[in-house]
Amino acid sequence: MKKSKNTENESMSKKPAFRAEPDLPIGLEDVPNHLKERVTRRNKKPMKREGRCVVYWMQRSQRAVGNPAFDIAAHVANALKKPMVVFFCLDPGFAEAAPRHFDFMLRGIEETAAQVKNQGAHFVMRLHPTNSPATFCEEVDACILVGDENPLRDPEAWRQDTAKKVKVAFYTVDSDVVVPSKMFPKEEYAARTLRPKITRLMDDFLVAGHEPTLKVSPEELHEIKGLPLSSEDLLQSLPLNTGPGPLPSIPSGYAAATKQLADFIENHLSTYPNNSNHPEKAHGTSRLSFYLHFGQIDPRTIALAVRRCKAPKEAKEAFLEELIVRRELAVNYVLRNPDYDRYEGFPEWAKKTLEEHAGDKRPYLYDAETLEKAQTHDPLWNAAQLEMIHTGRTHGYMRMYWAKKILEWSAHPEQAQKQAILLNDRYFLDGRDPNGYTNIAWAIGGKHDRPWPERAVFGKVRYMSFKSTSRKFRYRDYIKRVNALCCPGLEK
Repeated sequence: MKKSKNTENESMSKKPAFRAEPDLPIGLEDVPNHLKERVTRRNKKPMKREGRCVVYWMQRSQRAVGNPAFDIAAHVANALKKPMVVFFCLDPGFAEAAPRHFDFMLRGIEETAAQVKNQGAHFVMRLHPTNSPATFCEEVDACILVGDENPLRDPEAWRQDTAKKVKVAFYTVDSDVVVPSKMFPKEEYAARTLRPKITRLMDDFLVAGHEPTLKVSPEELHEIKGLPLSSEDLLQSLPLNTGPGPLPSIPSGYAAATKQLADFIENHLSTYPNNSNHPEKAHGTSRLSFYLHFGQIDPRTIALAVRRCKAPKEAKEAFLEELIVRRELAVNYVLRNPDYDRYEGFPEWAKKTLEEHAGDKRPYLYDAETLEKAQTHDPLWNAAQLEMIHTGRTHGYMRMYWAKKILEWSAHPEQAQKQAILLNDRYFLDGRDPNGYTNIAWAIGGKHDRPWPERAVFGKVRYMSFKSTSRKFRYRDYIKRVNALCCPGLEK
């Protein structure tokens, strides 16, 4: 029987019931549902009640404040009357991570270790692959292992491998999104399909942290040693990948993130709807992506602060759309599409039209070295690449143009995607992130977009030209600003 329109509307507006996990760890009986819903059991191994401590494996959520994974581990530790240790496993060869990424991360970790101590837990950092969560748990005689979540392929594989190898119960907590990703089990088609689902759940999950006080002193765990926490010494001693150097002028850590958030809300949020698409304006965006990528601040903390402030409603809604809907759409894509960083991950209509135009004559063809050195004929594109190289960021609007032109100047769209990802991961301080992979898939492969009027090279994938783009903002001012930042003396 066909549903009436009213019945369908009622069904769409009804909030899904909270799903009770069949096997939550001890200590969560009185924890609010918005925290319980973030927890997923990763194996069927028993908790070891007679063990020595509770281990929280910190990876993506590099903070001890506003961290649901930390909070869940603390609740369990209190219930078991055991001390808690935070384990951080440092992989010097991770992906395309360069000294600039490790420098920023390690400076933040120094502060995080102090936070952990203030919260009543012990912090230990060790090197991968000599150490792993499973071997650490065995070494310290863990009762249970709690971890955070990361939708990227390799980090998720680490968690699956850990679930098999660790000898105790292992749970993960989705602590870097507002609405847990498990609430959206299928790949979303576009923002318009995810937005109403998030809207129905947002108020249930957009709740301040529930931070327990640890009841058992970690004093007996202090004999468990790790790497020294001097970021400068570590950076010099680790066998890191070659690549772009540190950006010491960019402050790192939770305190820096909260300071940036406060400055954005007080001085720039009210103009966000107008300025966010103007790359020539130095403070048109929040500049919080670095801190979100390294988990140094909770997206709930940001969203709640924005909701409470006195900025215009339009500005708050525009920013929260980017922070929650668009960011979590990217997480959904990476989590639900195993080919998120491959050509195969593009929608079928886009692959079809790109293949039909793969043989089209390109106006320019640039090799990887020319692109990396920002030596193309296009001064606007060169400025975007230089901003990336020298500051670790490129304005979001220019990121779109940057990737579109790589498609236009590459022999094949698959080559274009690979080149864009290589530069993205090597130079952007927030590289290797769902947002970056999704932006590239949108720009080159039409992901979360629709077919547009057909043209050479792009087919039906949305096109951006120098002429149309340069009319939308003061592009000469943008180039001048970038030159002043990156190449003093070339401001004009």
